[in-house]
Parts: sequence; C-alpha cells; structure tokens
Amino acid sequence: MVSRFVRRVRTASGAVAVQMVTRRGRAVEQVEHLGSARTDAELALLLSAARERLSPGQDALDLGEAACGCATPGRCRGLDEQGRFARWADRAGGRAGLRGPQ
Repeated sequence: MVSRFVRRVRTASGAVAVQMVTRRGRAVEQVEHLGSARTDAELALLLSAARERLSPGQDALDLGEAACGCATPGRCRGLDEQGRFARWADRAGGRAGLRGPQ
C-alpha cells in the first residue's frame, strides 16, 4: 500500500522544512523537499502549495452559508453560535449534552 503525505520538520537553522513523503508499507520510498519557511506566512504558503501538489484539482466545494436551508446555518453542522460543537458547549448539565435532546 502506497501513501503520500506532507510533513513539517524543524531544521538545524530553526526554519521549518515542508516535505512530501511517499511510503510503501512502513518503508519510506521518497522524500521530496518543497521548501523551508521562517515565518508563519511562508509556512502557510508552502503548506497550501503542498496540499495542491498532493491532490491536484481537489478544491473545497463551497456549499454556501445555508446549504441545508435551515434558519441557523451553524446548527445544521452541530455547531453553536461561537462555532463550537454544540454538545460540548453545554457543560452546565454534566454529560447531559452527550445524550442529545430530551
């Protein structure tokens, strides 16, 4: 089984190297160095380029804000108004949030 993934490695100079690794089973077949970043902005650029290289043409599908048609778009994904998962956001009742609506 062949798998490809992107990894970040801290270099001796303190930069962060972005590498694309190809593995077959547990053995590393190939390590391709994509670049090194010293700032968060450079790292974000390198990671987005690596994701594009890993799966070219696989853009995120934009379904719009309220694709499900509900009045509160965040709730259809299980999120509350602050963007947290709703069942974990309500901790006042102990584990009551895990049991769902009652």
